[in-house]
Amino acid sequence: MRVILCLSVAAVSFALAPRGDVVACGPVKKVDFFSPVGGLPKAKGDCCCPNGYCPKKPSEKLTVEHEGQKVQVCCSQCIKLFKKSPEKFAALANHQLAARALAKQKACPLCDGKADARHAIDVAGVRVHLCSGECKKKAEGKRARELVDRVFGAKPFAKGFTVAAKK
Repeated sequence: MRVILCLSVAAVSFALAPRGDVVACGPVKKVDFFSPVGGLPKAKGDCCCPNGYCPKKPSEKLTVEHEGQKVQVCCSQCIKLFKKSPEKFAALANHQLAARALAKQKACPLCDGKADARHAIDVAGVRVHLCSGECKKKAEGKRARELVDRVFGAKPFAKGFTVAAKK
């Protein structure tokens, strides 16, 4: 019932929004977000977790501070690794913020242009609006991790997203 209601609200919002305006960026579907240290499960060699890709889900009890919000990780070792070099894990941490609706899209993350729902892409489960077909071509055909880096890396994330104020 909740899914139908959310889809209905999203459809009405999209229908009423003038072309070119950003309709809430967010998960395309229920997004399984991952520990930024553990990486994406389908990207081989993507993990820095001491045990390789960590199948553990991130925990609300195990968090690190990132962009003023709490990012969930899978184990205490991942907390240490993240704190040691947060820039290395920034793109996946930013992805988690967007997947958990803690970051809202404000512009095209690739060029800072006006985001347009007609040029939306799925970035590891998160719907992101780009500004044009040209930016969409830049994103298409990339491996999952490469696309996450391109859209949620530190610079594009700063251009395209605003992190919600901590509650």
